[in-house]
Amino acid sequence: MAFSPGLKLLPANVTLTATTLLDTCWSLEPDITSGTFQVESTSNASCARGSFQDEILITWNTGETSTISLNTPVEVRPLSPSGTTAYGTVTAGRFEGSLVATTMQSIPGDRDLLNCLTGGLTQGLGVVSVSILNVQP
Repeated sequence: MAFSPGLKLLPANVTLTATTLLDTCWSLEPDITSGTFQVESTSNASCARGSFQDEILITWNTGETSTISLNTPVEVRPLSPSGTTAYGTVTAGRFEGSLVATTMQSIPGDRDLLNCLTGGLTQGLGVVSVSILNVQP
């Protein structure tokens, strides 16, 4: 994930962008095997904590898309190896109307604290999982 401008110790308006390959998909629909997860959100955030209200776009290997609106914000804590879970629904595209749970686990880097104290933390690492419960008949 990328932060612009970089995260610092004091909160400031920051844009989070992330693109992630969802390369291990288990589905009852055999044509769905992978996807690309994209998000962009702006919030008042610092190196200690940021709360981003996200809309996620997933482009599936079939070329179809799913737009996900999260009802709870994603908490980002780049200096802590902590995880956060957010919930929402698929609002458009494949699986529309389905319930969604996303989990993000931060993986702090060796130089993250130093970057927060100096020019700002512009990159962060993490692991993302997305679970879609298709409640449609």
